[in-house]
Amino acid sequence: MARDVVPALADAGFGHCSTASNHVLDRGVAGIEATMAALGRAGITQSGMARDASGAEPFIRDVAGVQVALLSYTYGYNGIRPPAGESWRSNLIDPARILRDASVARSRGAQVVVASMHWGIERSHVPSDEQRRVARAVTVPGGVDLIVRQHAHVLQPIEQVNGKWVLYGLSNLVSNMPVDSRWPAASQDAALVEVAVTMGPAGVTVARPVAHPTWVDKRAGWTIRVLTPRSAARLGADARASLERTQEILDGFVVPGAAAS
Repeated sequence: MARDVVPALADAGFGHCSTASNHVLDRGVAGIEATMAALGRAGITQSGMARDASGAEPFIRDVAGVQVALLSYTYGYNGIRPPAGESWRSNLIDPARILRDASVARSRGAQVVVASMHWGIERSHVPSDEQRRVARAVTVPGGVDLIVRQHAHVLQPIEQVNGKWVLYGLSNLVSNMPVDSRWPAASQDAALVEVAVTMGPAGVTVARPVAHPTWVDKRAGWTIRVLTPRSAARLGADARASLERTQEILDGFVVPGAAAS
């Protein structure tokens, strides 16, 4: 699967992936090795999987001259345990660990720390108490500057916690979820989010996020549609309903061009 998906990610312009998730160990160590190899061949960096203990250290990438630490964590592995002595294969969500990683990253030159969290309750648009607890714990001064992630398979809101932006859940950019009694139509909704980061005398400023609604058009071979009122009207009732759902969940963050007219 990685051999098919990864080249498409590179062609689409993705330069880094967060790979910590509840499925990290589904195919064992061989799956981790194969995924990392495929990403490496495509020139895509990643955080969230590791070949050795050093690979679990904070990853720092230069982004337009800003040193950005990209951290990645998951709530668990669906009951699968990593091999004995290899807990470093991926990273579990632990506020103390996350704060420690943020501190290490800053000591190594990181100017911005972004944490990607695989968390939440499937099909729920409402952040769980645990999500909120972790967000409060890791956005203290000197901690994480921005939290981004998913797992619920539906959109969750964007909020400020301790003055830091938290994107609780961005849903499925590409979704193979069937729309049935278990998976709602909202599992086809998602958003691409822009976040501008500036460096100034007072430190880092992370601007208000701007969300671009997307929808998986399965009628066209899982084509990802970026929705605006005009494009949604052209695509039909399902696309219009998707845009309305996204506007409701991400109220105030949707790019002006996609706002309801």
